[in-house]
Amino acid sequence: MQHSYLDKYSSLNSAIHKADPRLKILVALFFVLSILLTNSGSLLEFALYGVIIASLVIASRVPPLFILKRSLMIIPFVVLISLFLLFDRTGLSAEHSGRVLFRGIVIKSYLAILVLILLSSTTPFPSLLQGLQRLKISKVFILLLSFMYRYIFILADEAMRLTRGKRSREFGAGKWRQIKSTAPLIGILFIRTYEKGERAYSAMCSRGFDGTIRTFNTINLRMAEILVGFALITIIVLVKIFSNSHAL
Repeated sequence: MQHSYLDKYSSLNSAIHKADPRLKILVALFFVLSILLTNSGSLLEFALYGVIIASLVIASRVPPLFILKRSLMIIPFVVLISLFLLFDRTGLSAEHSGRVLFRGIVIKSYLAILVLILLSSTTPFPSLLQGLQRLKISKVFILLLSFMYRYIFILADEAMRLTRGKRSREFGAGKWRQIKSTAPLIGILFIRTYEKGERAYSAMCSRGFDGTIRTFNTINLRMAEILVGFALITIIVLVKIFSNSHAL
């Protein structure tokens, strides 16, 4: 069971890794909102945001290739969803043409994805949940994230086990036979995953789980971290002001 997939490099030793998860969540949220509120045609602002993200990746010591691979897994879905904008020609000016909007959506999505991947790669998932809990985020939302994190590995393990069994039974079989056996395989996968999830939940309840996220590490917000977070937010604001002034 590969439990390190979502936060594989979260145990590295860097200033970003050591920072309070609450601060990282707030700064990441502000950064993502700034990216999403950027004009689709403001390439200068996008480029400056990219420089900030690259600097943070270098400071975090997370391998850039790892972040690049994870980000490229999501981009095809963004491109597919926003592809229809390329064919929209009704009531749009040259500044807000379909091509410009499409390019803006793809760039915004990619930069926001990079920020979120950097957040998850520098924060252990239990600490991330604890940070959300300390920020008074909805308990239901935190529980959903917690169960998703636990059960996604169960789903992956069952899928790998069933796939190995399917390949061993269908060695040398034709393509049509392999396709026909895929549908019942999906049904078995979800049944087994549901049963294992129920057993895991019952085990958690028997051990006194009450929905509160508890970790061995306590989180303490230091003044130095607050100053660094404020400086980063200030840089993001200055980038937006600088880019808007050049766009006028």
